[in-house]
Amino acid sequence: MRFPWLFRVASVLLLVFVCWPAIAQAQYRWAIYTMRADGGDVKKITRLDESFCGSPTWSRDGKRLAYDVTPASFDFSQTHIHAQALDAEKSTDLGPGNTPCFSPDDGQLLFFVPNAKAGVKEGVWVMNADGSGREWLSPGARPRWSPDGEKFVYTSGDEGFPSAYIFDIVTLERTRIVERGYDDISGASWSPDGKQIVFAGRRGGKHELAIINAAAGQLPRASQLGEINPQPDWSPDGTKLLFSSTLNGQGRIQLLEIASQDVALVPGQFSRHNSDAVWSPDGKKIAFSSDRGP
Repeated sequence: MRFPWLFRVASVLLLVFVCWPAIAQAQYRWAIYTMRADGGDVKKITRLDESFCGSPTWSRDGKRLAYDVTPASFDFSQTHIHAQALDAEKSTDLGPGNTPCFSPDDGQLLFFVPNAKAGVKEGVWVMNADGSGREWLSPGARPRWSPDGEKFVYTSGDEGFPSAYIFDIVTLERTRIVERGYDDISGASWSPDGKQIVFAGRRGGKHELAIINAAAGQLPRASQLGEINPQPDWSPDGTKLLFSSTLNGQGRIQLLEIASQDVALVPGQFSRHNSDAVWSPDGKKIAFSSDRGP
């Protein structure tokens, strides 16, 4: 062979090409990104490339994001909540917790602790936006504040079956809004006017998005859309829903027009994992979790 070095270079390039998806995922894992709703102007927010970042939530002024960070070992008992300004390079660790949600006045964060451990009780908690003043509120998971800040919706199976509940922060009373019949309810969110709730559920082996009035004993209006991952998010104008699903083995963010029930793939997704999409307060951008790299 006249040019053995060419063969070696070609072999190395071929190996890199074949292995690059695994190399990229191992290096970057899942990070938080923002982009316009049309898929443009993608920006990587987090720089914790050895961890898995998910469940972003916008502050109501649109200037900050909070999200959860899980170590590469996928030890969810070690998941912490971080907060970060959109123009900042570093985040602030606010302590143990999962799936945060800013209050309407941005002063507090709801979150849940998935596994009880020393000094930390499993369930829904609230804390100040700087991580201070932690207080346990209720059993359950994936809490989301109501638009008026007086209640939150969450999921729980502590009555022996999966359901969604509304917890009144003033009276400390809870109301079950989904009756028995679901095999799983993974997450719920409020409509902008506070009158309805959307949740992701599974029953009879079928996944669905269901819209329900924010009151007890309601029958959901369901849209069967294939495998759905938590957590759906209502657009600020009340006309659309963002949700994540698995299509051909890949996580994809989709958009449901509520009136027409039309479903479209959100553009700008170029990697295997895309999920946890949430609208910005003005409805012009979304934040999401992805393994797309830099």
